[in-house]
Amino acid sequence: MHSGFGHVSFFYSQERGIQMMDFRKVLFRAVICGSLMMAGGTVFSGHDVYAADKTAIQGTVYASPMPVIEEEKPAEPDIREKTRAILAGLDRKRSSPVGENGVIKGNIYIPKDTKIDLVLQDALASKGNKAGDVFRLKAKENTLINGVVVIPKDTEVSGVVLKAVRNGAFGRAGHLEINIPSIKTVNNIEIPLDGYVKDHGKDDNGAAVVGAMVTLVGGLFMKGENIYFNPGQVFCVSVQKDTDLMATPENLEEVMARPLNQPQGNNIVVTTEN
Repeated sequence: MHSGFGHVSFFYSQERGIQMMDFRKVLFRAVICGSLMMAGGTVFSGHDVYAADKTAIQGTVYASPMPVIEEEKPAEPDIREKTRAILAGLDRKRSSPVGENGVIKGNIYIPKDTKIDLVLQDALASKGNKAGDVFRLKAKENTLINGVVVIPKDTEVSGVVLKAVRNGAFGRAGHLEINIPSIKTVNNIEIPLDGYVKDHGKDDNGAAVVGAMVTLVGGLFMKGENIYFNPGQVFCVSVQKDTDLMATPENLEEVMARPLNQPQGNNIVVTTEN
């Protein structure tokens, strides 16, 4: 009798163990399914965000100067060397035909910080582009100096992708960095621009944390958003420095070879340094 009870007890314990293993398998599968459901539509493609939904002031993206990497400064000269350098600089300024702004005295120039709106011609995306990609833009309107068109509407401009990182797991958003370095005038003068733009999609860190708490697999499927710039997107860039147009107020129209004809656009009035 005692032996039979032990035999029954052994099989009962074995059956309980099998049931517990089955329960754990079901629970694990349920957790995985729940994580995938929490990931929603991001399992395969992730979210996408378009620049028109993010940018302020009528959708225009405002560019900035390129970030500067600070270099180690050389040792300061002593007071005598500094004085001699200042006096030598004054002598050069008196005798030089070039003004303090780097423009030949008497010449007309396009001033620093002049705003120029450029319209994107090619689509850009954090998940579709790579560093080194070149894209096209066009001037949105005429840029005039003293009533003369120096940069006509639809002037073509090239920009370059500096960095493109698509969205990723654990809520990481896509990132995109671009630069628009310069634009040319009618007489082929290259105008340096502050045309650096850095933007990113929306992070989904909150959902990713929840997914990761449930299971590591859930966190892998939680993606942030990509960033897109569509054709027609306007970028507002700035002239980096006063730039000599190699013309005087008297011959500017002739140099630009464009009749006045009451042109419309962004007109900047500039006086020359004598």
